[in-house]
Amino acid sequence: MEDKHKIIVEILNTMQYSSFLARELMQMVLCNCHIAQLTLEYGLCEYSAKSLAMIGNYSILVFKNYDVALFRDLAISIQNVIGKARACQTLFATYSYAMSWMVPLHEYTEVFYDAYIKGMQNGEVSFAMWCLNAHFVQIPFFLGKPLDQVIEDCFMIIG
Repeated sequence: MEDKHKIIVEILNTMQYSSFLARELMQMVLCNCHIAQLTLEYGLCEYSAKSLAMIGNYSILVFKNYDVALFRDLAISIQNVIGKARACQTLFATYSYAMSWMVPLHEYTEVFYDAYIKGMQNGEVSFAMWCLNAHFVQIPFFLGKPLDQVIEDCFMIIG
């Protein structure tokens, strides 16, 4: 992908995350779809894998299509090709929504901790914190761990 397209993708990715935080869901979807379109037209970039993982998530959330293994496999394959760049974002996008419909939660909890480590090493602090939250708070709570134990674990992490 040429530099001018990489800049466009960088802007779209920033808009996508801002749209998520502002709860502008349609704009978030459009940004990811546009990144995927640019990937198809001009080649891979560091946000290509995350974009495809997010499209898989939309397939579940909007269309109730739970057969999203193709998007998961594509996202992970692309991430393997592009290397460490934005790996934390891709892993979070892939495993936080789509995987829970295909694989039991307890089978991939360590993925979030590994993504947290990668995110901190690569400077993806925001997504690293989302992964840390998933690993120590969300998944244990979803799996039935009492809330007081989850809170206690949080204090151990902070302290």
